[in-house]
Amino acid sequence: MNTSTKTQDARIAEKLILINGKNGDVIVGNGKSYLPVHIENGNAFRTLLEKMNSEGLKGIEKNLVDLFFSKRIIVEDKEIIRMPPNGANSCCGIMGEQTLVLPLEENVEDEIYEKMIDYQMAIIENNGVLNIKLYGSDPVTCWPLLKKIITLIDDKLSKMEHHILIRYHFVSKLQNLPNKMIRWIKKHNVDFTVFLPLARGLEKVPDYYETVIENVRTLSKECVSVWFVTPTTKKNISDLLQIAGNYANIGNTIGFEFPAVQSFKYCWKYEKTNNLPNPDEYSQVLVDLYNAQIVSDDMFSPVNELRHRITKGGYLPSCSCYYDHITLVKDNGNIYPCELAANYGSICYGNVKTGPENNIENALREWDNVKAKYWEKCEECEWQYLCGGKCPLSFNSDNDDASINHDKLVEEYICQPRIKLLKSMTWDIVKNLP
Repeated sequence: MNTSTKTQDARIAEKLILINGKNGDVIVGNGKSYLPVHIENGNAFRTLLEKMNSEGLKGIEKNLVDLFFSKRIIVEDKEIIRMPPNGANSCCGIMGEQTLVLPLEENVEDEIYEKMIDYQMAIIENNGVLNIKLYGSDPVTCWPLLKKIITLIDDKLSKMEHHILIRYHFVSKLQNLPNKMIRWIKKHNVDFTVFLPLARGLEKVPDYYETVIENVRTLSKECVSVWFVTPTTKKNISDLLQIAGNYANIGNTIGFEFPAVQSFKYCWKYEKTNNLPNPDEYSQVLVDLYNAQIVSDDMFSPVNELRHRITKGGYLPSCSCYYDHITLVKDNGNIYPCELAANYGSICYGNVKTGPENNIENALREWDNVKAKYWEKCEECEWQYLCGGKCPLSFNSDNDDASINHDKLVEEYICQPRIKLLKSMTWDIVKNLP
């Protein structure tokens, strides 16, 4: 290969990320198509970057030029934006798998469930995976209704010609656990998310705390995955390591997440400003939790998602709904790409009774408009490719509390912690690559 010909129009990539390590080493990667590489002598590399900036690539050894091209540290064309890799965790599901979100309510017609299964099965391949999530009522407290809906789904699927793996995801307070439900769970692929606020850390827990822990312990013995969601506050932040340890000691199928502000995945109101933890302290405690390795990285959010991004070379965006692998249906039959999109009538795909694709073109156009508005700042960030950016619907100006500074909350409690985690994780992962 003629290096001079290849590099005639080459340039150093935009948004180049440098992570400083000990002993002068650096990790370098292209922030738009991240393929990080470890450079042992960081000072010499920085000198080389300055030379390339001022003199171009003349005189640079061919093996270095080839390395920089392969890692897209230097480029001669537009930055590559890759699609999310299959198996990557994202805000709403796992890439390469289909997720169907169904209402768990008494008044929903059987026809809606049946037609949604038909709609979903039309786009899922043989031997694929269908994740079924339920929203509305607590599936544990309304077990008879849940069993009726699942029986209806199973009967419908049993008549299909091709085989798929069904997985169920239940969001529950888990304050009770019927024996009949435990027997059913043993025969099916089920996992749980349990919202368990501990506002006073370990000093004072809710009256139902021990009941929840015992129910989780029962599920863990049956190898059922349970994910705790515990909001971080000023009062409990100093106890997070111990809280995480308590969760992990329940069993080896336990995961956890400690968001500081309202997440787009779970419904609770923003904490009052005087209850929020210090943002720097919050970022650091997440890094401390990562370093402590209390559970494996795949059982700690957002570490699980960020690790996958680093090892797969990153991807855009974090919202996988945009790639049409998740579908939510309301109790009236209207179809949306996710829970938050259901708050935007203009992002409705249509109605399952009249035809689910009768408004997709308009819905995607509106989706692009919303995305452009809320990802504007993300586009300027060098960490966007690995971070993925915030969900464009998760923090919006339509919130009826005008006193909330959404941009500030996102910056301090979403962006800052993720970037600090990325710096630690990227260093650990890339430094140890073979």
